[in-house]
Amino acid sequence: MEMLKMVLLLSVLLLLPAANARLPQVGDHVGVAVNTGTAITTYQGEITDIKDGLLCLKLEAFGTSKGTSPGEDRDICVGIGSINLLSWYD
Repeated sequence: MEMLKMVLLLSVLLLLPAANARLPQVGDHVGVAVNTGTAITTYQGEITDIKDGLLCLKLEAFGTSKGTSPGEDRDICVGIGSINLLSWYD
């Protein structure tokens, strides 16, 4: 019985690092892909706020299936449930 406990403990300790996922934080420079129904829209910028199911960015660039454009100097908020992809630009 003691051997089984030791094996389980070692298994948990070995698998623990694999469960660490990176979570977005305010100040991270990210790219976000959002399904807008007819196309995928991507936004790139710095996270300014995360609350109430929204991820807010200081917009630097955005793109659609028609191409990319430099972002206007504004903040946008995207619903967390609509995010298909989140990537970090560090």
